[in-house]
Amino acid sequence: MEEPLYGIEIQKEGDIYIGKMYSDGGGVKEFKSQKIDLLFRDMIYDMRLALGEFSSKDVEYTGDGGQIK
Repeated sequence: MEEPLYGIEIQKEGDIYIGKMYSDGGGVKEFKSQKIDLLFRDMIYDMRLALGEFSSKDVEYTGDGGQIK
């Protein structure tokens, strides 16, 4: 049986993107960024962290094209 893990809402106010994640436990987290790709990155990072889906092979990318291991 499928069960939703998160509800996601994305809005734009002026030049800022606002993302809200609603978890199945009733919690809400809000993220803000001037670039939508960085907003998505932060939201995905948070979801993966909460779900324990990181491994030693994962590499994070910074907004300027650099890498963090």
